[in-house]
Amino acid sequence: MRPWLLALVALAACKRVDSAEVGKKVFHFAVRSQIASFDPVHASDEGTSIAQALVYEPLLQYDYLERPLVLRPLLLAAMPEVSEDQLEYTFTLAPDARFADHEAFAGGVGRTVTSTDVVYSFKRMADPANTPKGWWVFSERIVGFDAYKKAQSAAERFDYEAPVEGFVIHDERRFTIRLTAPYPQLLYVLAMPYTAVVAKEVVEHYGERFARNPVGTGPFRLARWAPGVELDFVKNPTYRDARYPTPTSDDVPSELAAAAGQRVPFLDGVRLHIYPQEQPMWLKWRVGDLDAILVPSDYQTALFDRSQTLRPQFVEDGVSMYAYERIDFVLRGVNMLDPIVGGFGRGKELRKALAAAYDVEEIGRAFYDDSITPYAGPIPPGLAGHDPELREPYRGPNLPLAKALLAEAGYPNGEGLPPLEISLYRGGSSPEQGEMLRRQWSKIGVELDVKLYSWPELSRRVAQKQVQLFALAWNSDYPDAENNLAMFYGPNEAPGSNHFNYARAEYDRLYERVRVMSPSDERTKLYEAMRDMVIEDAPYFGGFARKRYYAYNRRVSNFRPDETWWTWLKYVDVEARRP
Repeated sequence: MRPWLLALVALAACKRVDSAEVGKKVFHFAVRSQIASFDPVHASDEGTSIAQALVYEPLLQYDYLERPLVLRPLLLAAMPEVSEDQLEYTFTLAPDARFADHEAFAGGVGRTVTSTDVVYSFKRMADPANTPKGWWVFSERIVGFDAYKKAQSAAERFDYEAPVEGFVIHDERRFTIRLTAPYPQLLYVLAMPYTAVVAKEVVEHYGERFARNPVGTGPFRLARWAPGVELDFVKNPTYRDARYPTPTSDDVPSELAAAAGQRVPFLDGVRLHIYPQEQPMWLKWRVGDLDAILVPSDYQTALFDRSQTLRPQFVEDGVSMYAYERIDFVLRGVNMLDPIVGGFGRGKELRKALAAAYDVEEIGRAFYDDSITPYAGPIPPGLAGHDPELREPYRGPNLPLAKALLAEAGYPNGEGLPPLEISLYRGGSSPEQGEMLRRQWSKIGVELDVKLYSWPELSRRVAQKQVQLFALAWNSDYPDAENNLAMFYGPNEAPGSNHFNYARAEYDRLYERVRVMSPSDERTKLYEAMRDMVIEDAPYFGGFARKRYYAYNRRVSNFRPDETWWTWLKYVDVEARRP
């Protein structure tokens, strides 16, 4: 018997149900990364965003049922009013949006969310003391906000009461955001975890401990946090009267539409289990200790056959599967400041040689069960500017081309080229992927050292420009190619989203044009021009999108995950636990 089957038998033998959960609806879900913080301005990774979304809410969210994604009010009474010149957005908060009860509030009773709370939360993104990771969503966008950030950052004390011309508060429920130029992505930004609303009383009550003590407007409250192991959330008893959405199209499956109009959340609680390693997560799910998981790529073959159909034993066990097309950009990146692989001289030819020797299809077969979609350029499938027929001229495997390009770069058969170094996350299959890349490049005489780091350390090294090559998976923050193209905008260099430190004046000029344009054929053509520049300069190689597969057990219903947003967990339902 295989070792993992023996482990499965052992787990099944000792499986028990927590007595505190008997008779209650508690959803057990797994995340792959550590929870870094409960401060919304730190919400830059998937695990942290999932956890925060249970407690905190931004102004907007996406419709749980409709595809393509459609924005809906969350803390708002209705979608905002937009001026004809698209420079002013006026918002009205929902009258029943309120913070959960907490001792930080007068009498320990949570209060209604106000316009002042929203502006305060946005100002926290400008305060360097908060180490915000999402300032880029507001930078150069809101009238007077950049000047406010600069002045307050230089002052002896950051003054949250100082006015910002672009934030106009009309009354407790109505406020206006004034823009420096049209910003078509603003509403997408207001659905991101960075822009979730917090209460000043709570921030001041906890001080430096705020990031570990969340109090928000969301459907759940954090009850317990065992760092590195799990987090328990319980239903917020004062959560407003929110309802499961009603389908507006005919293509929503009936099993998802059945709960339309019912009050949410259905769950009494959520337990997030942290599993950096795939095997323990898979085994825990198979014995029923987890209700749903994102299926690890190494286990997709075990779950379903080549036609993507569940194998009979899983059907008999009551397992269901949800396939999700991610707005995904997975790649091997280059630090363009590196003296060997960077720049626009011989480094450019070297990058093309490395791309031509890289076999992304082999990576897909070995680690993703052939469930990846390689594509040309940085714009994922499904977004304006993506061309499914386009092929990068340097995409591998093409060893003759790789060798010719390597010689053109001045390193025939790798002669004179020092060993290159790629920095990778030590979890999952990253180490094995690094070794496969090392083997692939050895065929053209290139040596590769694979360096493995924890996720926080890898993130720090990339942010501080201390890497030569690296791996990156970018899930678009919103369904607009502008988000991906911003990754190559010069002023966004690390620690911003431009992890490549790519800088090309012509590209930057085009980005500054498209960032204020509404969707149109003209904008799409500019997206395509920028895409082609990135392809030619090769600051990355081997881009592909992943298809995600979620598996869930028979006790779960209303399950339609989407990794662009995470406030959907309140719509999930499970059967009550039995002894």
